[in-house]
Amino acid sequence: GGGTYTNTVLENELSALDSGGKPFTNAYPFSDNITVDPQSIDVTKSYSPARLEVGNTTTLRITLTNPTSSIINGVAFTDEMPGGMVPTAVLTNTCGALGDVTIDTVADPDEVNVVNGTIPANGSCYVEVTVQVTNTGSINNCIPANAIGTTPGITNLDQECRAVTVYPTNEGVVASKWFSTNNTVPTAGDFSVYLDF
Repeated sequence: GGGTYTNTVLENELSALDSGGKPFTNAYPFSDNITVDPQSIDVTKSYSPARLEVGNTTTLRITLTNPTSSIINGVAFTDEMPGGMVPTAVLTNTCGALGDVTIDTVADPDEVNVVNGTIPANGSCYVEVTVQVTNTGSINNCIPANAIGTTPGITNLDQECRAVTVYPTNEGVVASKWFSTNNTVPTAGDFSVYLDF
């Protein structure tokens, strides 16, 4: 595990000889600290798009990063969606087989379950699912700390949360921008910027 550890040498524990062959020792104890960074899987969530109208779908990506020089296998976790978010389909699983990511539409329709995952050494993998939003507002989805199980016992020490913004139908604003110079800004002269809503 991680943390700060103190190493202490007690008085008279050191035995040595000086240049003249005379023995000497330490009359006083001395200590020093060493800090060990804990091994923790880094979890990152993202949505595409992150702002959408109610009733539409977004793609949720869950990325797992392995900070160690060894493969982490046996990766398993459950992402339980909050009210207003419903997982509808599994798209991608670079952590393992596509069938290792499941949505139980009968027993637990708000959960995405991942089993038998593998994260490469000093690398990452990700899972992608389609999520439908059914409520308006800011909807926050979290994977709690220590929610990921693995064969070597390494887990995620931090919680990861990500929100989507959901608008009522026909009330969301989508903007686009372009330049009159074909998106190339000249070093001199005038150009126009156009915004569409």
